[in-house]
Amino acid sequence: MQGAARVRFRGPGMPGYLQVDLTPWEEQDPVEALQTVERNSTEQGFLPEYQRIDIRAAEYQGVPAAEWEFTFKTSSGRQRVIDRAFRIGDDCYALYWQVPEANWQAGKRYFTNFTRTFRPK
Repeated sequence: MQGAARVRFRGPGMPGYLQVDLTPWEEQDPVEALQTVERNSTEQGFLPEYQRIDIRAAEYQGVPAAEWEFTFKTSSGRQRVIDRAFRIGDDCYALYWQVPEANWQAGKRYFTNFTRTFRPK
């Protein structure tokens, strides 16, 4: 895959959005890839009042993955994010869920359901 491609999903009554991102990484390890995204995003000021919750190794659909959880502030208030990165073949995926922090517990079920049923091509 060349370049990057992403699509965002919002549903009626859904308190956030899900983004599926296909962006090539240089790193082989998804944890290192997310650490690079974190460093670049914070250094460039894309995440005002950023607070890391965790970056951890995981497994997703039988392949190595990583999950990055954090909060940051937008004009509509504090947001909480989980960003799951994984590679299948040469394709690098990120499943990014962002929701107002106050809606985190109720809204996380959307992310859980989506990731349970997502099938990359």
